[in-house]
Amino acid sequence: MDEISYEDLVSLIETKNIQLFDVRTPEEIAKYGKIAHSVNVPVHEIRDALQMSAEAFQDKYSVAKPTMDSQHLIFHCQSGKRSRMALDAALQLGYSNARHYRQGFLGWLQRQENTNNEMK
Repeated sequence: MDEISYEDLVSLIETKNIQLFDVRTPEEIAKYGKIAHSVNVPVHEIRDALQMSAEAFQDKYSVAKPTMDSQHLIFHCQSGKRSRMALDAALQLGYSNARHYRQGFLGWLQRQENTNNEMK
């Protein structure tokens, strides 16, 4: 079970009980936006980032480094491919509970638009 559903992701974001890493480039985030409470760690940095000391990780990304047993370590990208790569790297490093949001930011936007349309 290495994927997280939209509903579970929303629930974790609402409770702020999540470490959500956006593995897209900073340019993509500037152009398209981001999911609330996500932290940008580009996919090409993930392996090195997860091997940093807790202090170095905090200094570079301004958030606490996930622990090996973090229950809500989630990766996402634009459409799912890079988040899968980030997840694979995390799993190889021993982050056994890590997951990814396969639908990515595009899927997130689509679900958000559908939710907003239903509320009108």
